[in-house]
Amino acid sequence: MASSTRSITSNHLCGLMQALSHKHRLAIVDCLQKGEMDVQSIQEALTLGQSTVSQHLAVMRTQKIVKERRAGRRVFYRLRSEEHTSELQSRQYLVCRLLLEK
Repeated sequence: MASSTRSITSNHLCGLMQALSHKHRLAIVDCLQKGEMDVQSIQEALTLGQSTVSQHLAVMRTQKIVKERRAGRRVFYRLRSEEHTSELQSRQYLVCRLLLEK
């Protein structure tokens, strides 16, 4: 699982998977795969309250899944790297295959 730029450790991957084990966080990732969004836009897209979205984004920031950018009073979020996006997509594919095999 090592790459030329960085090796993803098992602990890091476990933390990443745990952080994404909630349906709202997965929905936020889906939104952010389309591009950068501010908190209000995420709220509207997912019909969630501001505190709920903020709490989930805090977990995702801790695991370095998202990166924030402030513009005045607004806070914009984006996925931290394409490495995370491709890793998430491959894990999602694996989980779906395992579920279908049951």
